Amino acid sequence: MSKKKKKSSDSVIFTSLLLGMLKDCHLAGVMEECVLDISAGQGSIEAVDITNSLMVITKSKITSKSISGSFGLGNLELLIKFLSMNNDKKMNVKNTSRQMNIKRIDGQRKLNYLLTDPELIATRLIDDDDVDKPVDPLKKLSGLMKYKVIISEKIIKDFLSYIGMLKDKDITIEFDGKKYITVVCGGENDHQLRLKSKAKVKGKSKKAFGFKLNGEHLAHIFNVIEYDAEDPPVMRFAKKKPTMITRKSTAWALMPVVGVEEEDR
Repeated sequence: MSKKKKKSSDSVIFTSLLLGMLKDCHLAGVMEECVLDISAGQGSIEAVDITNSLMVITKSKITSKSISGSFGLGNLELLIKFLSMNNDKKMNVKNTSRQMNIKRIDGQRKLNYLLTDPELIATRLIDDDDVDKPVDPLKKLSGLMKYKVIISEKIIKDFLSYIGMLKDKDITIEFDGKKYITVVCGGENDHQLRLKSKAKVKGKSKKAFGFKLNGEHLAHIFNVIEYDAEDPPVMRFAKKKPTMITRKSTAWALMPVVGVEEEDR
């Protein structure tokens, strides 16, 4: 695979937008690295964790149009901490093939961030199905979904309050086949918390089914969501398929827990 050449530039980044993208990918350490692609001011990240159990796709306008290329970010935590320490809406940035230099507008704080070869980033999402005709992974995932339901702020808060107390971090999503889902925290031999959603599921009703997910991954996703009642997050799902959580321009996909079969109810 040929590498995209990065143009040396001295431009600006939009601090909060880049920070939001990086946090959506990092998820408090689930993914420690990623490849950031920039074209015409638009940034995009397509990454999968090393266990292939979680995928993230996020896009946002993050820079002026003078920056372009693929940037290997080998230490997301460092970059997130630096950006979080600055209140400037914009920051100056200059990049070369080996590093990205980011500094405050007043020049008092500067990070010389070493870039990693994108080919060495293990989390980079690569579609091996057809390299000559790459498929948009978001469209591919969305095409698998059969149902969707709005995730309420109350469900998120209650889930986060209890998941950390339980020994078994796997969760079960039960769909009654008609209108509602129930999130079950805790295994069969553990305390269980059942969270029934009041929001109605959209999609053609079928037979009831359930599926298990990694509860820790879901908790990390919920933790980075800044809830907006006007544009709430949505869960999209189907039987024996990944489960998607979408929020504005970010989508996460959780794979079913390996070795656990879905159970008709």
